[in-house]
Amino acid sequence: MIDKRIVYFILAAFITGTILLVFIQFNSAKNINALISGNEKLLNEFNVSNELKELESDVLSIESRIRGAVSINDSTMIIGLAQKTAEIRDDISKLQKVTDDDSSIRYIDQLEILVNLKLEFSQQIIDSFRMSGKTAAERVIRTKKGVVLTEGITDLVNKADRSRKKLLREVTMTIDDSGKKALRFSLILIIFVLISAAVLFWYIINIQ
Repeated sequence: MIDKRIVYFILAAFITGTILLVFIQFNSAKNINALISGNEKLLNEFNVSNELKELESDVLSIESRIRGAVSINDSTMIIGLAQKTAEIRDDISKLQKVTDDDSSIRYIDQLEILVNLKLEFSQQIIDSFRMSGKTAAERVIRTKKGVVLTEGITDLVNKADRSRKKLLREVTMTIDDSGKKALRFSLILIIFVLISAAVLFWYIINIQ
């Protein structure tokens, strides 16, 4: 008849092992979820950064085309600007969805104001050009309002981008930490399985 102490020992080992396995599995799952979440945030950061640069590029593109049209007195260069304007508004709309960083939210709100002012000013130049010709449009351009707005937009884009890069570093550190923890718990699980196998092997040999 098997000694009750051995039975109790096996039962205690089984319960302890089960609890330990559940604990390890729980922590592994938690760290894996953190990795997945971190990767999603990382992808989002790249998207936000691209949208900021795209917004800046679109604004500069409109300004360049309008100045070029006025400079050479060619209204065909401003054909299709309505579509580009719509793209800019779409860029701003996408950026407005950012809600994970107070600094970014503040910069994007300010950016929206300046971009709208810039679009209004650009339309003012276009209207002057179409209705009164090159000289009238150049007079509007010489007010330098457009330059000031463009510089303000570029400055805010850079500030928002720096803010996002700071957040990106934090996300990267979180991913790195979660990865290390997941690896650590995986190693613990492997060690536990090996020790359990060794103990079981020893028990089988010595029970004879």
